[in-house]
Amino acid sequence: MTVETGAVGPQVGTAAPSLSLASHFGEQLSLDECRRRADADRVLVVFFPFAFSPVCSSEMRELAGMYEGLLSGGTEVVAVSCDPKYTLAAWAQDLGLPFVLLSDFWPHGAAARAFGAFDEQRGFARRLTFLLDGEGAVVDTEHSLTGSKRDFSRFLNPAGSF
Repeated sequence: MTVETGAVGPQVGTAAPSLSLASHFGEQLSLDECRRRADADRVLVVFFPFAFSPVCSSEMRELAGMYEGLLSGGTEVVAVSCDPKYTLAAWAQDLGLPFVLLSDFWPHGAAARAFGAFDEQRGFARRLTFLLDGEGAVVDTEHSLTGSKRDFSRFLNPAGSF
């Protein structure tokens, strides 16, 4: 795993930006609504560059395989990209993803910018991950290089560890 160093986005102990985006099902959802719907204590916010790309597809398959373990540990997963909701819906169906995908398509990258995840030069969300507690505070982060797959196993933790 390659983790980029340096402060990016909201830091541990600070409040995460609020957002409300179209899900791949077409409804507007906030991170807190996603967490509450799953009756989870935390939400893992996973920004990714592009649906249907090899590294992103590999990451989402890994998360899908870990989803039950994450959820049973109190963590809901929400993945966010600048792709349109229709693209995300097709991709979620293609991969059989059990968690919500949120579209940051328009205004293009506004949520990614708020989280420090938007690559202004290339116009997509970078590989940033934020674990938020029930109050919306950041409790853990990871920032991987664009072409590097993240290892999400570090977020499989006992409910009381944060």
